[in-house]
Amino acid sequence: MALSLFAAQALVGSYLNGRQLPDAILASILDSVEGRLKSGKIPVLDESLRELIDREASEAQLPAVARPTRSH
Repeated sequence: MALSLFAAQALVGSYLNGRQLPDAILASILDSVEGRLKSGKIPVLDESLRELIDREASEAQLPAVARPTRSH
């Protein structure tokens, strides 16, 4: 994995903060962020990318927690 792709994943993952994106949208955003990193464009996560992420991201599904049962 290229260092620029690793950096793009770290930036997007940090911005998502536990939220999830559909795979196709995530791939597109990572490609854009990696391109911005390579070309030196700032900000890397510009307003349009942040708006896209916020619009398309869904909250992470928390695993169901089984409640302990008490037998009397």
